[in-house]
Amino acid sequence: MTNRCLSLLLLLLILLCLIGCGTTPDRGNSSTKSPFASDAASLDFPESHYLTAKGIGQSEPEASRQAMAALSAIFEANIESEVSTRAELVVDDAAEAFTKNVKEALRVKSAVTLQGASIGKNWQQGSYHYALAVLDKSKARADWVQQAIAADNRIEGELSVFNDPQTGSFSRLKTANRILSLWIDRQVLESRLRIIDVPYGSPDSDDVAAIIRQLPEIRSRMRICIEMTGSEAEKIRGHIAERLTGQGFVLTDTRDASDVLIQGTSRIDQLDLDRKNWEFVRASVSLAVIDQATGARVAEISENMRAAHLTLSEATNKAVAKVSGQAAEEIVRNFISSDS
Repeated sequence: MTNRCLSLLLLLLILLCLIGCGTTPDRGNSSTKSPFASDAASLDFPESHYLTAKGIGQSEPEASRQAMAALSAIFEANIESEVSTRAELVVDDAAEAFTKNVKEALRVKSAVTLQGASIGKNWQQGSYHYALAVLDKSKARADWVQQAIAADNRIEGELSVFNDPQTGSFSRLKTANRILSLWIDRQVLESRLRIIDVPYGSPDSDDVAAIIRQLPEIRSRMRICIEMTGSEAEKIRGHIAERLTGQGFVLTDTRDASDVLIQGTSRIDQLDLDRKNWEFVRASVSLAVIDQATGARVAEISENMRAAHLTLSEATNKAVAKVSGQAAEEIVRNFISSDS
């Protein structure tokens, strides 16, 4: 009788162990082991030639999305940390608004979807689907080295424009913005290459670092004149002026003393939408950004926004606030972006 009890107890323990081994996999952990995944990674996609990441989901598409996200995360975490450190050394003690612009640009560039990555294998085990995202290191190496070389060449071209005495103030600012953007591109590419074990180092130029450090000063030395005519023109001008000064730019009331002239017109229209007890207003703004050194119109902006309220005056105030905010954002974007 004792032996039979011991046998039953032993059988019960074995069953409990088997139940524990069959526990549902942790879907939140993309590194959950599966014999199928191990075979796929080691045989079809060896580590020497591929970077891989696994995803788990209740459907094949979900597992594929998780796998691609896990592969991208390998790069994003390393790149943002590594390039942020280098950017801080270059930017140094720059103005807060400028430092914020650099960090935002870095965040966007480091989060770009990996080109060349794909799902190499899908399989199902029990009620769960698995996917293996793969990146061919040799193809990625060729693409990223080529892109890094292209960025270096473009930086050299922009340096020539920046150092040309004939380059106007606004054009010099836009050129410096492009140099900063290309520098970040290059740092991101170099970090990606290091992740796949390809050491690549562009020759760091002291001129590039110096220009990036000068950007806040270039902004502060530039004089901007804003001339507005039309309905609620002063309110709209005030909104634009506030956004520009918040980014480190300096305004002047004298057109002849300005490096950049912003000319604009505004219009307020009351709308008849046949809505009882409601007043509707549309505010419109048209702006031109002019490089005073060359006389060229470097940007043209048109915005219109509608607002409603129980009173005409409040509807007007709301429409003016909305359209001036939108126009101000677009003006600032033209001054701090790398777009031509």
